Amino acid sequence: MPIVSDSYNRAYDACDAVLIEEGRFPTVEAIRARIGTNSPAIIKRAINDWLLNFAKQHKERLHRPDLPGALLDAVDNIWKTATDQSQKLFDTASEEFRLRQAELESHIAFITTTTDQQKVDWLEKEKRYEEQISQQQLLLDSHKKELANNQVTLLQMRDQLAENQQNLGCADATILELRKYQEDQSIEWKARNEQAHEWHLKRIAEEKESLRLMYETQLEKLSKKLQSESIENESQKIRLSQVMAKVENFVVVLEKKDSEILDLKIRLNETENHHHSWRVKKRFEILKKR
Repeated sequence: MPIVSDSYNRAYDACDAVLIEEGRFPTVEAIRARIGTNSPAIIKRAINDWLLNFAKQHKERLHRPDLPGALLDAVDNIWKTATDQSQKLFDTASEEFRLRQAELESHIAFITTTTDQQKVDWLEKEKRYEEQISQQQLLLDSHKKELANNQVTLLQMRDQLAENQQNLGCADATILELRKYQEDQSIEWKARNEQAHEWHLKRIAEEKESLRLMYETQLEKLSKKLQSESIENESQKIRLSQVMAKVENFVVVLEKKDSEILDLKIRLNETENHHHSWRVKKRFEILKKR
């Protein structure tokens, strides 16, 4: 896509081509058809600049008597066209300036109105702030009175604290006396506990010795009983060995009997098979004779 300056240059150059080839002054439609760009504003500006330049180039030739009348008329038309175009541009610029000025005046009026409204709002806020400051001052005075009352209360509490400290000193003395009494009682109780502990240890030693003698007697009895039971167990083991030998002999006999029974079963099966084959053979011979 061509840039704006390129479109302007091509439109400006096309003005000469339209004048030379078509014999007429360039128009927006003729230039647009030649350069293939639809930019009326750029084409119009290029045509106006070309007309001004064309008039400037031929302005000096107007005073020459040998110039044809048609050319003079054409130059006059071009100059008039360029003047008209310049007047139009001036009028457009003047209208834009007038609209801009009106917009600025409207903006100034709006700013003035806004400023006046802000002044009114500020006065109202200032009035509210003064009322708030007055209320805060009243509240501060109330706090000052409360602070004075608190100071009086603190003085009373200080006097009470001094009295409490005096009472606390008396209580400390009482506590020291009680602590000394507790320490004396503790020493006495400790001596009594040590005596009781020694008596309990002696009593425990006596009971321990008595239990040891009793357990030794019981252990001796149990040892004798264990020896007698051990002898009895040995005799039972001997009898058990004899019984196990008899059982093993009986098992051997049973195995022999099982072997004999197995042989008898085999012989019986052979006999039954032989008898069955004989019967089949006889039946076959009977059927053959028929």
